[in-house]
Amino acid sequence: MLPAVAAAASPEVVIEQPVSGSSTNNQMLPFSGTSNDTLDGITLTIHEGGSTGPKAQTLNVIAPLFGTWETAPESPLADGKYTAVAEQTSLGETGSAAVAFTIDTASPTVTLDQPKTPSNDTTPSFTGSASDTEAVTVDIYEGTKAEGTVVSTATATGTGGGWSSGGASPALSSGTYTAAATQPSSLGNAAGKSGAVTFTIDTASPTVTLNQPKTPSNDTTPSFTGSASDTGTVTVKIYGGSSAEGTVLSTATATGTGGGWSSGGASPALSSGTYTAVATQPSSLGNPAGKSSAV
Repeated sequence: MLPAVAAAASPEVVIEQPVSGSSTNNQMLPFSGTSNDTLDGITLTIHEGGSTGPKAQTLNVIAPLFGTWETAPESPLADGKYTAVAEQTSLGETGSAAVAFTIDTASPTVTLDQPKTPSNDTTPSFTGSASDTEAVTVDIYEGTKAEGTVVSTATATGTGGGWSSGGASPALSSGTYTAAATQPSSLGNAAGKSGAVTFTIDTASPTVTLNQPKTPSNDTTPSFTGSASDTGTVTVKIYGGSSAEGTVLSTATATGTGGGWSSGGASPALSSGTYTAVATQPSSLGNPAGKSSAV
């Protein structure tokens, strides 16, 4: 009886670089690994997408005489996802290994949401999205363009998706500002930058005026006119005497328009006498109320 012959084992080929699941901006990235078969060559096939995707390149590697092998693409790989498959055949038995990797030479994609405007928040925070995991910095400029000197900044932790910043520092005064968000690339590509957003900080009271009503007059329920910069209700308070002090005897109200206003008649009706009126308007932003001069 002839002695039994052991079946040939498949080569144990390993891809050590690149690491599976890694990303790089090196379009000529090296490939390297090991094998216990030092006599047979290795074929490395780079597929677009998964291991069954179209072949981007096929590389022939000489036998790894010392148990290690390396190679590189023949031409730069375009941005995208790839799977490299190394195959080595010995005595009819084939061993293989595969790694997935990504080529990315693009800047991170960064967006910046429009903050509330106008606002009385002098240390506004910001939100948006950013495709990398590096920190996001929001630079704030005076005026309507993201140009000139940065007057304040806010930062956020990069998550690879949505982000929310802390408050801007230093605090902003009333005025118009423009912000843009940037994020560096963890791969060393050019930084990503969002579009610019413009917003207004307003910590002032509404500006309110009260026109002089006709005087003297026999109208016991006088109406009033004036202007008010906010859109809240304007209230005219009427006091007895020549100063806006003491008890309010009557009031008249008007719808705020952000400009000129006209009130309804005062209620309750006034008797003959001398009166003084003042118009007030609350702030829609929560700032102190605006107050006119007395008439």
